[in-house]
Amino acid sequence: AGQGPFGPGSRGEDELQELDTVTGRILQVVPLADTADAHDAVRVNGSVFIADTGHGNVVEVAVPAACTPDAAARQTVGGPARVLRVYGAAALTRPDHVNNL
Repeated sequence: AGQGPFGPGSRGEDELQELDTVTGRILQVVPLADTADAHDAVRVNGSVFIADTGHGNVVEVAVPAACTPDAAARQTVGGPARVLRVYGAAALTRPDHVNNL
């Protein structure tokens, strides 16, 4: 880990993780390009809405294909998440701390 945009040890690399709700295992990891400090997500039908706190946006990405429960404990599937739309307001910035959906 290096010096990221949010302090020592911060890599500045966000990811969406699919978890097994029974075992807590990470089933898949999907990199999120061009987000900063994204840490709240809500799934609605075929989309995942993610709070991009660093930029003051809500990013809508396509839901990645589900991973089977017997998959490796941690795997990266494909490339970065496919962004469908970015919702933002010019007035929102990092100090506004957009983090709840």
